[in-house]
Amino acid sequence: MKKIEEVYLYVKENNSIEKIKQEIMKGNNVGIHAKEIEDNLGIIRNNASTLLNTLNKNGKLIKIRGRPVRFIPKYILEKFLPQSDILHEYNLKDLKEIIVSEKDSNSSLIQDPFDNLFCSNTSLKKQIDQAKAAVMYPPNGLHTLIVGPSGVGKTTFANKMYQYAKILREKTKDDFPFVSFNCSDYYNNPQLLLSQLFGHVKGAFTGAESNKIGLVEKANGGILFLDEVHRLPPDGQEMLFYLMDNGEYHRLGETENKRKSNVLIIAATTEEPQKVLLKTFLRRIPVIISLPSLSQINIRERANIVENLFMEEAVRINKKILISPEVFKALLIYKCKGNIGQLKSDIKFMCAKSFLKYINSKGDLKVEFDMLPKSIKNSIFKFNKLDWETQEYLNTFNESLVVYPSKEKKINSRNTSRESIYKKIVERLEELKKKGLSQSEINLEIGKEIENYFKTMIRKITYKTLNIRELYKVLDKEIVDFTFELVRYASEKLNRDYDNKILFGLAFHINSLIKRVKLKKPIVNQQLSEIKEIYSKEYEVASAIVKKIEKNLI
Repeated sequence: MKKIEEVYLYVKENNSIEKIKQEIMKGNNVGIHAKEIEDNLGIIRNNASTLLNTLNKNGKLIKIRGRPVRFIPKYILEKFLPQSDILHEYNLKDLKEIIVSEKDSNSSLIQDPFDNLFCSNTSLKKQIDQAKAAVMYPPNGLHTLIVGPSGVGKTTFANKMYQYAKILREKTKDDFPFVSFNCSDYYNNPQLLLSQLFGHVKGAFTGAESNKIGLVEKANGGILFLDEVHRLPPDGQEMLFYLMDNGEYHRLGETENKRKSNVLIIAATTEEPQKVLLKTFLRRIPVIISLPSLSQINIRERANIVENLFMEEAVRINKKILISPEVFKALLIYKCKGNIGQLKSDIKFMCAKSFLKYINSKGDLKVEFDMLPKSIKNSIFKFNKLDWETQEYLNTFNESLVVYPSKEKKINSRNTSRESIYKKIVERLEELKKKGLSQSEINLEIGKEIENYFKTMIRKITYKTLNIRELYKVLDKEIVDFTFELVRYASEKLNRDYDNKILFGLAFHINSLIKRVKLKKPIVNQQLSEIKEIYSKEYEVASAIVKKIEKNLI
């Protein structure tokens, strides 16, 4: 075989449509580069590069621009475009757009089913990466065991694995079935359980009056999901691992006739695998995925889950829902033994009570503290026992959350540090005047509140969230970059080091300041003279910063 043919065959064999789609979904580069040819075929890199470019010129390969330059077979793009529209080279962005627009712009073709899972980019990221690798491992995937307590979403996770594999393999549910079975349904009758799985022949046992196919046969070519697999008796586990090893099985009552089934096993258990499953069975399962319980998920992720569960109910009843801050806090800290499954049921129950009240009163749909079950209500009294950081986070929820029946609107009214401090000052000033406080008392009170405001705002920013790119998402880039310069200026003038917490807090403050100036609303600091006296050097630097802001941003 000529070298050029050898190179083409290597590129062809290592660039299936499934593999390219999988890498695109992960955001990775696709194609083969010259160094890879050198490493695997022993062809010097320069020569390999020449051969790849020759195949590109001859219309056999498509060049993907980048460093290094990569190549894929032309026939891959022929599935997406007419031959006359295919170019000799593309950048990765253009290639992605072509793949996305395949088949009548069916965007669901490469939409990642795991994206709809809670915590898909945080607590579950590692598990999702495991799952994707397992179902797409050549040639037919790797058998997988999902471990986790009740309610964590093992069945949903298995279904997402199936959907992901079906999309990337370009299969239909007819030629790539998903068959689900809960082994606990027949726990008290092992013979019937095995009959459900493997089928039986007439006369195999009392009551077997005709031949019956099993789920293993129905799942041929696809995935068989076995929930509560620890309920499978030892002889059933042995039959299963024989199937996993050889792709063969017998129906109950058969001795000679070997049947074949090419099936990927995804099993799930709430128990510790080593204690409830045969070692010989466990050895056949190379991938074990542990799903975290709700108590193992951090408070911010749990807040996101709660918000989304309320949104599901808002969409279901097509009404906005107001959730009191006490309810929201209680849902974030109560011990939910049934995990997300129970949390979902609890929220559904509360929304049902609120809906009943809404029908009778025709007012807004409100979920209030008195609607909570006693077990959830009691959790709010343990607030002071929580760690300091959790308390600080929960204290940001001091107004009702409003959830709309629209994913575009999602969540409104979370009272965080983005709210303008100036609006608060004006409102508080009027409130204190009405109470008849003297000017000195008002100044003292306002001063304390301003100080507490910024302390709280800075504390809310943890080192895990100090990502400038995230700040760019919520504030104008010009403000963020200029604030960085101001912090550096202050650091030099005052000979102090400031961390990113100061940058974040000041950026939000300047953003509010600019908005207020543009609205021509007054900015009054009742303690300015006191600040000048006590913090003369800082005041001097602050005055210079104000001039810089006026010159560059206002």
